[in-house]
Amino acid sequence: MHPADAAGLEVTLGEAIRRPSRGRLFAYVARTPERTTALDDGEILPLLGGLEVIHTPGHTPGSVCLYAARDGLLFTGDALEVRRGELSFASRLFSDDIRAARASVKRLADRDVRMIVLGHDAPWRDDPSGALRRLADQARALDGG
Repeated sequence: MHPADAAGLEVTLGEAIRRPSRGRLFAYVARTPERTTALDDGEILPLLGGLEVIHTPGHTPGSVCLYAARDGLLFTGDALEVRRGELSFASRLFSDDIRAARASVKRLADRDVRMIVLGHDAPWRDDPSGALRRLADQARALDGG
């Protein structure tokens, strides 16, 4: 778990009420794991020939994607979704910071991706690298950079 999410696990009801956000509300109601291991941006995990941790805040402050370069696999969890048959940004409804979520997609667009493994949809195989570049271009247009 990225340290930004681990820190959020200790949210009290008072904090969730005083500084309301979806992320704090979900952190308050979620069960806290007994133990976590920090995953830092750029870290390479010894799985699938090397699994790169990419910090992609937006869905939560500590959202991460995992990239297996050898196989061209990108595990995005809730950083992306399929909407109306197209690969799309994370849901505004379930994102703690939608601008950060869109900006995070730009960090994914320069990788050679052959399949995107999503959190709640079937794997995306239809030109995943091109789809990521198009989303990164949309993010630049929407957020001015």
